[in-house]
Amino acid sequence: MKVFGGSDRFSYGYKFLDNPFNEQGILGESWGLFELRINGKDVCKYIQNHRQQTYTWNLIYLVEWLIENLDGAINDSSYPIPVSGNDIFELKRHSEIYLDEDEEDWEKWFELKQDWEFRHSWISARAGSFLADVTFRRNNSDVEISWDNEDLYEEVAYVHLKGAYELPLQEFIDITNRFVKEFLSDLETKCRNEKEREYLQNLRAR
Repeated sequence: MKVFGGSDRFSYGYKFLDNPFNEQGILGESWGLFELRINGKDVCKYIQNHRQQTYTWNLIYLVEWLIENLDGAINDSSYPIPVSGNDIFELKRHSEIYLDEDEEDWEKWFELKQDWEFRHSWISARAGSFLADVTFRRNNSDVEISWDNEDLYEEVAYVHLKGAYELPLQEFIDITNRFVKEFLSDLETKCRNEKEREYLQNLRAR
């Protein structure tokens, strides 16, 4: 498995595998294992049928989400609900109280909160998989990476349910960029279709 960063603090890891469903093109070639390690914990690891499983799926969905959303997420230090909190869990908890107390504008606040979560959490990239719910947000000069896997899916239970960790912004950016560009480069070598290779080259250039 290729690893980017330090697994004792923060790292991404991936390894391409043969596609078991005979999917073709970028989607099929991106099938593989993925780890997100924070303080030595793979927060994507889950238990299914009494066995620990490393997250395995079409990883292009995850990388496309990072490219499309991460820059905005880590440069947006605001939260859409007028509440305060030391981490995302406090913000969510306080926002739920705020929404309950403001029945008149509940729908407006709920939509703003939902839109924020869509742009800051990669759960929207799960595409039917058992992807951990990881959220990224800017907190002063750091990036907060939090995960909340409690009662996420009926079929699996996560090894690491909930937590948050802060990493210096530039360190996070450097590790993420190395991971994304290396992943896309490796994937390009696996794809034979010229249009798909060009698509991956364009993603890498962003």
